[in-house]
Amino acid sequence: MRPPGAPTTDPSAAGPEAPPLTLAGIAGGHRVPTFIFPAWLQQSMLVPVRWAVDGFDAMTWRGIGLSGAVVPGLVLIGFGAAFSFVAASRFRWEEALAKS
Repeated sequence: MRPPGAPTTDPSAAGPEAPPLTLAGIAGGHRVPTFIFPAWLQQSMLVPVRWAVDGFDAMTWRGIGLSGAVVPGLVLIGFGAAFSFVAASRFRWEEALAKS
């Protein structure tokens, strides 16, 4: 059973959010290793994907363990809180309550 609003075909799943998500994956090191990037892009820490990849790398091939993922995890929680605040402030609560 398909949830309401879920895409029904593959082309409809690749909407306007696909290019920014692809760029975030590239800039964060998910699709391309960051050591290939120019120095200015290697220092980019404004992309949440970068923090997730750094935490994952610390626990796997860097051999640092769980302690290496604490700071990236906290930063990701901060990103989540910031994005939740922006989403909640942009949502029109009165209109949504009036429609229900």
